[in-house]
Amino acid sequence: MISPFPSPSPSPSLFLPLPLPPSFSDIWNNTWYPKAKDHINTEKTWNVVDATDKILGRLASTIAVHIHGKNLATYTPSIDMGAFVIVLLHLERKGHKSSTGGIQEDQVA
Repeated sequence: MISPFPSPSPSPSLFLPLPLPPSFSDIWNNTWYPKAKDHINTEKTWNVVDATDKILGRLASTIAVHIHGKNLATYTPSIDMGAFVIVLLHLERKGHKSSTGGIQEDQVA
């Protein structure tokens, strides 16, 4: 089938990348990414969190940020920079007696 439009045949030299001179350095794409040996703080910190009267979801997200290390200014995703977290919680058992206002509380020992 013959096309009514002429198809231009591009010159192959127009689409080939030009060779760079040996002394050329790409000044715009030099991204430094820290490695594990560049990490300064090697000691992990210990955090103690009191979880009484705290909302569970917000507390869990705060703990996750500290474990992953996202609260640090030198955060790098590929390096384990997090801290150890201890959560203190006083639990109470709450049951119901099947009557109006029948919530009973027993402290867990």
